[in-house]
Amino acid sequence: MRWKFQNSRKIPYIIFTLRMLCYFFVWIALGIGMMGEATGEWRRDMQQLYTLVCSFFVVAVSIISMTAFLSNKKYLHAIQVSGFLFSIPLALYQYGTIFGTNGLQVAIWIGVTTYFMGAVGFNAVLWLYSKGFKHDGSEFNRLDGMLRFKRRFRRLFVAPFDEFDPVLQLLPSGYGSHDYALWLHHRYTDNKVCLATRVHSLGLDKANALAFWDCLQRYMDVTQPLPDLPILEPSRPFDPVTAEHDRRTGRDPHYWRKRTYQGWQAKERKELDRRLHEYPWQQQPCIVRARIDPELSIEAYYRRQEAKGIFATPKADDFDNVHRR
Repeated sequence: MRWKFQNSRKIPYIIFTLRMLCYFFVWIALGIGMMGEATGEWRRDMQQLYTLVCSFFVVAVSIISMTAFLSNKKYLHAIQVSGFLFSIPLALYQYGTIFGTNGLQVAIWIGVTTYFMGAVGFNAVLWLYSKGFKHDGSEFNRLDGMLRFKRRFRRLFVAPFDEFDPVLQLLPSGYGSHDYALWLHHRYTDNKVCLATRVHSLGLDKANALAFWDCLQRYMDVTQPLPDLPILEPSRPFDPVTAEHDRRTGRDPHYWRKRTYQGWQAKERKELDRRLHEYPWQQQPCIVRARIDPELSIEAYYRRQEAKGIFATPKADDFDNVHRR
């Protein structure tokens, strides 16, 4: 049972960002083209008013488009197409054709290209990338209890999950609010991995970030069933503890697959958020601290691990006085 993620390659995130920006710049391109149609025959004050109104309108629609993309709203494409319904008739009225080198004509084709890349093009690029993609080995492995993650220009780092300490990083948004990102720091070395955008999404508040850390701990604890998440539902029958739990409780094997995101958001999300924010997080004693012998050196600890057949990237020899010289 492996929960895989990608730690070393940034190309999918770059493609996603470019696709998001496409929907922003469609209206920017069309707006610049339409603002250029404030002809010299107009009075100066009318030209300025036209430019000002267009600027505010275009920026507002561009921001709405990007927000609609991030929230997966169906009206996103209607907003984009409406820009062409304004600009193409204007170009036909002014020049009789949309082909040419005038500012509005060029803007229309820049907008068409940008919209195509956002709607189809970058999805095709991502599909082509996935065909040649090779997983870097980063994963939470429930079978052997190890966390593996790729480090840039270095080999895979491997260590038991219980050797990592969680750290919540506060991320100011710049608008008076903030989010949280979960980091895992290896206790005995300086290696660490950020799980934001790799395993959990951005935009988590503190309660949801703590709930996600609890979810990871339950995933790696083989004495407990898998967390009841949509992404893990196909794996539930293959985990003995989870399969027995589902048989005993009568859980529907297709519970999440029969539900829609809109239905869950409308009926259950508020109740879940309320329970998460009322839960007394971090009130229980740390079970890891109780298991760590303060008299045990790091070298001796890894000697014991290796004697048990648990081999991590850090070795006992890395911490003795002979090999460190």
